[in-house]
Amino acid sequence: MQERILDRWFLQLTNTKIYLISYLMGASILIVAMVNIFNIVNKNDVSTVSVQHFQNKFLEKEKYINDYFNSYISSLNILSENIYLNKYIRTKSDKEVVENLFLTIEKSFPDVFQIRLLDMQGVEQIRTERIVRDANTNDTQFYVVPSSLLQDKSNRDYFEQFKGLSQGKIGISNIDLNIEHNEIELPKKATIRLGKVLYDNQGVKRGMLIYNISLHTFFKKLNESTFYNIYIIDNKGRYIMNNNNHGGIEGDYFESMTIFNTFEKKIAEKILTQPHHYGERFYSAQIDNLKNSQNLKMVMDLKFEHISQDITSLQNKFIYILIFIALALLPVVYFFSKIPEIMQKRMNNNKNIDELTKVPNRRCLFIDLQQQEFQQSVIVLIQINNYVKIQNIYGHEISNKLMKMVAESLNECTEKHLTKVYRYNNEGFALKYNYSNLPMMKSFLRKLHEYLESHTFHLEDNIDLILDITIGASSPEQLNNNIDELKEAEVALEHAIDQKHDYFIYKNLHPHSVEANKKNLKVAQSVKQAIDDQKLELHYQPIINNASGKIEKYETLMRIKNGEQLLFPDTFIPIAKELKKYKALTRILVEQSFAYFQNKPYEFSINLSIEDIQDETFQTFLFSKIDEYKVHNKLVVEIVESENIHDYQFFYTFIKNLKEVKCKVAIDDFGSGYSNFQHIIALSDYIDYIKLDGSLVRDILTDHKAQKLVKNIKLLCEELSLKTIAEYVENNEVFNYLKALGIDYSQGYYIGKPSSIIRHNLDAA
Repeated sequence: MQERILDRWFLQLTNTKIYLISYLMGASILIVAMVNIFNIVNKNDVSTVSVQHFQNKFLEKEKYINDYFNSYISSLNILSENIYLNKYIRTKSDKEVVENLFLTIEKSFPDVFQIRLLDMQGVEQIRTERIVRDANTNDTQFYVVPSSLLQDKSNRDYFEQFKGLSQGKIGISNIDLNIEHNEIELPKKATIRLGKVLYDNQGVKRGMLIYNISLHTFFKKLNESTFYNIYIIDNKGRYIMNNNNHGGIEGDYFESMTIFNTFEKKIAEKILTQPHHYGERFYSAQIDNLKNSQNLKMVMDLKFEHISQDITSLQNKFIYILIFIALALLPVVYFFSKIPEIMQKRMNNNKNIDELTKVPNRRCLFIDLQQQEFQQSVIVLIQINNYVKIQNIYGHEISNKLMKMVAESLNECTEKHLTKVYRYNNEGFALKYNYSNLPMMKSFLRKLHEYLESHTFHLEDNIDLILDITIGASSPEQLNNNIDELKEAEVALEHAIDQKHDYFIYKNLHPHSVEANKKNLKVAQSVKQAIDDQKLELHYQPIINNASGKIEKYETLMRIKNGEQLLFPDTFIPIAKELKKYKALTRILVEQSFAYFQNKPYEFSINLSIEDIQDETFQTFLFSKIDEYKVHNKLVVEIVESENIHDYQFFYTFIKNLKEVKCKVAIDDFGSGYSNFQHIIALSDYIDYIKLDGSLVRDILTDHKAQKLVKNIKLLCEELSLKTIAEYVENNEVFNYLKALGIDYSQGYYIGKPSSIIRHNLDAA
């Protein structure tokens, strides 16, 4: 009997606490609401604060416009240089190849709905189209327009505008509605056209390439703003873009609804006549990135012009609403107080598990952070960059299966420091990693990235998927054990994606990081000094012919002096890239190494990244220096980061030009990436050497997998008539083993350390 009374007393005590908490919550809400009301009064109105950010918001929108159109201009330039397209305009051959090329571009750029090739009389030769049959399901059809339906566009304004373009120039048309067969297409489609005239080798105009771009999505994105109304107007004051559904070029009142309907006459006239105009509640300026005859301007005004209302009425409304909410919550609180604790825990557990992958979800991660479950741990975020593309191609069923398999792979990971896996969002996961030291953490992140990217996920009989992964991790320097740790990981992930890093660890600026930042500043000063002096500290590492035992070539390695200390590339290259000085260092490397080896009887190599190769001005510089120093038969260009090759046509052209001037080409770090075999087969006609990645060579005496892989690489290279070079040969045993395998050349500390002066007639170590 006494036990029952005690149980009832404890139950009543618990319910009383719940009621008290509910009342306290209601009272707190009322107090906070009153404070907020007074803050609104004191700050006057939101619009006063927002005015200060007009110019920043305009620059942000202008950058979006620039980035948007630059992607299409870049695509148009690349397409205009395509060999099949240029062959077609000369000989009318390979038409089907060109048509398929047009279709591929339309599929890659969702706003391009037509690509057409005109002759210089304005008659269509080829036209491809995108038709969206159902916008809700993304049901889209791409097709080539039959010859019988091709049109004469010679009477269109944009044709007259574009046909006068000089070689290499891109034309931008006025924004108007799309017209087919002399009638406006319905529903109305705001359209802009980018055009380029195609010239043959004699400088004769052979045709015109035109992209038709729908601006519907562009307008929607440009118009996104919490505090501002954003408009685009032409030189007549008409709204090209208006957030009013009836305004704008796609609306019903395009001709009649002008800027004079929105602004006072004097203000509207100033907006139209002045390049930029600034008022208390609006801002206007010319859009320099869209130069056409419409003289487009972007106009911004505030959405909240009349937020200052009767204060007493506003206070009363808030009070009544909050009292009503507080009263309405009482039955809810009472209801939940009756739910057994065990049922509540079950419900919470279900909410904390991702239904698809059966791992803890984002909500669970937040709870663990709130409960400080991340002591001595960091958060690692994994982003599957090609997830959306996989989902678009194969559908939700396949993408869901993929996420299940990735979750299973992470859960099966044997890394002892990895203690928990979360489904963080649709495209990625979060990991709880127990931190011990930075080198071990970096090793884990590198291995995790390599594992996920090298692993092939077999989903169905004909579907094998490979992932594109980026990883961000919170800082181990200060283990916050709270939500700040997640913010750090998110910042690190965003930085890694922006900078195209495989992974990135958040770096903070707490006092204990000051010394590191001072060192970075000193390194930056050394980089600038080296560029100002036009001098690097170049070292040269010998490469031995395994068959003859003679040194035949050297690899050029970049160093920079920092006082009496030598800086290595892994220290100064990232900082040089941040300073945008990396390209200057590469040019100095070319100049110094060419001058050094021009009269020496050895081959020598320099390392070039894909970033270097894609710079056309650098290519021009490189070939001019090859001619100047006469190193045609000595130079070997080592391609690093070859897995980042995406534009094979551009890359083929570069290495083909190298071969034409008698230079040689090597692929560096072969065997470190999952796509290397694919690259090497594609490039085999143009390259001379394959350099085995150091990770394969270091442990080759004990790592049976590395032995098998090196043997297979050697067999592949023999079939393709390529020479092999092993890096990181550190001792006699490894050297002899590689010679026994038939590897052609060796390089490493056992052969010779990098030195600023080469030794002639050097034999094996």
